[in-house]
Amino acid sequence: MVDCTPDPNLLESMRSVGYSLNTAVADIIDNSIAAHAKTISIRYFDHGEDPYVAIIDDGDGMDYETAVNAMKLAGTNPNAKRNANDLGRFGLGLKTASLSQARSVMLSTVQHGRQNTLRWDLDHVARTREWDLETLDEEQTNLELPRKVRDLMPSTHGTCVLWRNLDRLGNVAGDSLQDIDQAMLELSGYLGLVFHRFLHPYPEDEIERISITVNDEPVPERDPFLVNNLATQRQRMQRIPGTDATLCGYTLPYQNKLTMEDRGLLDLKQEKGHTLFDTQGFYIYRAYRLITWGSWFRLLTRKEATKLSRVQVDIPNNMDDEWTLDIKKSQATPPKTIRDAMKRYVEKLAAPSRRTQQFRGRKTSNDPEARIWDVISDRDGSFRYEINTDNPYVKGFIDNLSREQRRDFSGMIKVFAAAFPYNDVQSRLSVDEHGAENGLTDDEIRECAQDMWMLANQLKHMSASAFVFPTIKVQGGIVAWSMILDAKSRQPELKKKLTQEQVAELLGVSRQTISNWENEKSYPDIISVIKMSECYDVSLDYLLKGEQKMKSYYDYLEESTNVVKSNANRNKIITILSYLLIWAFAMIVFWFFASGSDAMGYSLMFLWFILPISTFIVSIVIGKNNFWGKGKWAFTLFFGVMYMLAEYGTFKMANNIAFNKLNAPDLGMIVAGAIISAIGMLVGSLWNKKRHNQKK
Repeated sequence: MVDCTPDPNLLESMRSVGYSLNTAVADIIDNSIAAHAKTISIRYFDHGEDPYVAIIDDGDGMDYETAVNAMKLAGTNPNAKRNANDLGRFGLGLKTASLSQARSVMLSTVQHGRQNTLRWDLDHVARTREWDLETLDEEQTNLELPRKVRDLMPSTHGTCVLWRNLDRLGNVAGDSLQDIDQAMLELSGYLGLVFHRFLHPYPEDEIERISITVNDEPVPERDPFLVNNLATQRQRMQRIPGTDATLCGYTLPYQNKLTMEDRGLLDLKQEKGHTLFDTQGFYIYRAYRLITWGSWFRLLTRKEATKLSRVQVDIPNNMDDEWTLDIKKSQATPPKTIRDAMKRYVEKLAAPSRRTQQFRGRKTSNDPEARIWDVISDRDGSFRYEINTDNPYVKGFIDNLSREQRRDFSGMIKVFAAAFPYNDVQSRLSVDEHGAENGLTDDEIRECAQDMWMLANQLKHMSASAFVFPTIKVQGGIVAWSMILDAKSRQPELKKKLTQEQVAELLGVSRQTISNWENEKSYPDIISVIKMSECYDVSLDYLLKGEQKMKSYYDYLEESTNVVKSNANRNKIITILSYLLIWAFAMIVFWFFASGSDAMGYSLMFLWFILPISTFIVSIVIGKNNFWGKGKWAFTLFFGVMYMLAEYGTFKMANNIAFNKLNAPDLGMIVAGAIISAIGMLVGSLWNKKRHNQKK
């Protein structure tokens, strides 16, 4: 028999497995998740500290025997049956990942309040030429742990992996703290993507949410599929025959429709590896952990037409052999049977991505906002753009030209089409630059309207009134042509450039309501029309009349005004009735439910607490809603009289009955009640005035 015990130098060789800082830390976090950790903290050194990196979790922790086994090479059988959430594989991750970045790795774990600490130190192994796994007691452990790490150590259960002597990290990232900060920033983004389904689980994911921080900063949120964006097209999930693996395709919204939040979730940047083009492809998840992404595995050619396509592939951890998962858990290759299923799936998926880019927002030529450019496909497979002369605006302009002018205009638009900057557009879109799609400004629309009217007037002798559309329409904060050009060709000065959302806020309605007005599905009420005239400095007479009567709108205004009046009258009645009910209820309680011993106390509570507060609140409501206009102040006398009657009908009436004599009511109570009411109405009136000024 020959002793083939490995030379201790094997530990040095294991450092070259191919881990990066990102994949090494992710491998340690795999162990934390497998130990049911909910909070994982990554700490690294700051100014004045010896270099270190620590990963601390609140997982189950380990006893001494389990900790020793975890520090052994291949301490677990890769073919052994695993739990569904076990992200381990070869039993090498903790050691190879740690030693790939540092020459010293210390494992300190706590279970049931008992701490066990072990350490591999390559310099110690090199000196002794022995496979010596160091054991540290509690005092030695506290001396080795940096203060900030010691503060994060769990007291009852959890684990800390501490890296010291970071020779590889310094060589790759740089020696300065600024270089390390940049490396850790990239690590944070990497972890946010790799563990994004643990950090922000999808509704169908059967996992508990965890948190990961780097120096107390949460890792950024990532979502390569934008599942919460309503414009994302999700395909039907498909199970790969004969396996527990599933496929689910997504087509992202067109890049000009991506918000800044969407771009953050996708981590889009103008650098290689972070564009839509570079990140298309399969996203392979093993037990919800992202393994590899951004590749079609040669099943589909990576191209612009499919850059919005992504396929979520979920595989269980019992398929590791079939997928030839590597030690770092950063690469996986699908077996042939699965590749065939994946190929059939992506061929169907590519179509939505092409449609999203090529036919987005296409409208009929009868629509006033129909496309300006037509795509022309030639027989040789090439394509080109031409101006769509069937567009209503373009067609209306051409119809007003003479034959000679039409010829000149036709030549001009051909020059525009020939000069279309295809190469520049391709270059910009390839790095996902955001193309502006802003509409015309108010001044541009006014100028365009004036030019078009002058042209129509010169060629067709068209009057201004015949040219102007006599409808009320709000588009993106701009009241349509009837508000831009009046019947005598005077242009109202629209002083404000407002978006549709801003108009909705100013008018106190929803954006959907503005859209309904724009599409003439409903009409604004008279109050909204008045507010519009104030917003745009347009007279009500001009805004409503034009030169043609709007019978349907007038009918609507009459109906809506009647409804408003009816509602206002109802609210007035409800307000006064509420006060009278409180007054009557208090009187009934005094005479029928209050005993002689507490009648005095109840009377005082009613007169100096319940009734004054009720009078004050009801008066505020009257003032705030301006019920009865200036006539509302007359109600102060009404409240004063009711206040006097309350006092006379309770306390004084009880005395009259008790002493069998008749006393006159105290007229001074009228003044007290009127003052309370007047103060309430003043407060309500000021409130109403402030609200009115804010809306202005």
